[in-house]
Amino acid sequence: MTTEKSTTWETRSQASCSSLRSRASTGSAAAKARAKAEAAKARLAFIEQEADLKLQKAKLEVSMEILSSKKEIAAAVAEAEALEAAADLGKTPPNSQRNWEVSPLEAIKRTKEYVFNQGQQLDVEHQQVTLPCPTAASCPAGAQS
Repeated sequence: MTTEKSTTWETRSQASCSSLRSRASTGSAAAKARAKAEAAKARLAFIEQEADLKLQKAKLEVSMEILSSKKEIAAAVAEAEALEAAADLGKTPPNSQRNWEVSPLEAIKRTKEYVFNQGQQLDVEHQQVTLPCPTAASCPAGAQS
């Protein structure tokens, strides 16, 4: 009978240890799975931030291309107007009196006004273009430089 009791206690002891090891192993696996899930959530948050920044960067690059094109167009138009004004000066009869000090300045003034007005029309998201006012009369209040 003593051997029967001891065998029963040994069997129970082994089963108890086996159960504890099984629970510990299961708890450890669950903790590892939870850790992996948390790490994946953290990676996802950073991926979302990176995607948002890349989108903002792309929008800014497109806005810069548009602004560059508008700048080239404004410069070409201003140059054409200045050349047309200069050509108009050459059409005056040779005997007429030319005022060289006023006419070129007038052309420059009109060119500055045109470029200023074109700059006011630029519509670039989150960016304001400020150009110096060519004359005090054409500047909005407080915008003179």
